[in-house]
Amino acid sequence: MRGCVGVVSAVDMRVALISTVPPGSRGSMGVYGELVAAALEAHAPQVQYEPVLLQQATANSGAGVIGRAETLMSILRARAGSRKVRADAYHLLDGSFGFLATGLPLLRTLVTVHDLIPALQVTGRFPVQRPGWAARRLIATSLDLISRAGAVHADSTSTAQDVQELTGRRVEAVVPLPVRPLPKLSDPPPSAAPWLLHVGNN
Repeated sequence: MRGCVGVVSAVDMRVALISTVPPGSRGSMGVYGELVAAALEAHAPQVQYEPVLLQQATANSGAGVIGRAETLMSILRARAGSRKVRADAYHLLDGSFGFLATGLPLLRTLVTVHDLIPALQVTGRFPVQRPGWAARRLIATSLDLISRAGAVHADSTSTAQDVQELTGRRVEAVVPLPVRPLPKLSDPPPSAAPWLLHVGNN
């Protein structure tokens, strides 16, 4: 938390771990929140932490008027929820969804940035269609939050460079993420076609 809350003393500190994934998500950001909590328990027992879920499960999602309305309402609920959280320090676990956490006291907030792919799509870095107007507004809000946070960490030097390029600020630290051991994979039968394990998105 260097640069955000100063040196941790023997006095207990309350840290809010701000998650932007829906409840029950087993994606990488849910796992990352669990890893941060485990690290605090193992290495900073004087720090009390509280997981905070900003998003709730939604019945309607995706395209259409109802889906867009539900998305807007979920964003507004998350922002209202972020204003109600009380802690000594705040760790926004995924800076890409900073638009959900606009109510946090930024000077006491550490933001971890894993990647800025949507923002890079806006700049034309990738040969894909640029995000639409609404998405660009949300991306810009997240970048603004990152630029004004008390501390920003990235999990790779590439992402740190992207943060500086897109927000004008340098990150305080690059902290590579630990990887949970994969469950033992059974060997494919000898007659099976060659196969490849891809740990990642899409």
